[in-house]
Amino acid sequence: MPERTEKMTLSSVASGEVVLKAIWGGRDLKARLYSFGLTPGSRFSVLCRDGCGRLVIRVRDSVFALGSGMAEKMEVDQTPVPRPKCSDCQ
Repeated sequence: MPERTEKMTLSSVASGEVVLKAIWGGRDLKARLYSFGLTPGSRFSVLCRDGCGRLVIRVRDSVFALGSGMAEKMEVDQTPVPRPKCSDCQ
């Protein structure tokens, strides 16, 4: 597992699109997140959060709720990532 330094975690994101950089958890957490389609490099949106730390996210066409413990173990990047343009949009 890579060395953990101060990184942006999903728990610090209020809303918007992010890219998953790393998962700082064990085998069970990784397997659960992978089953949602959350793998390093995947792009997803934070839709909302409640006052207790739970987040609602959209991964492709699915919506999931994550607890604050899971969100704290997910390193993300919120910098805009350019999307490729399709030939129909040009």
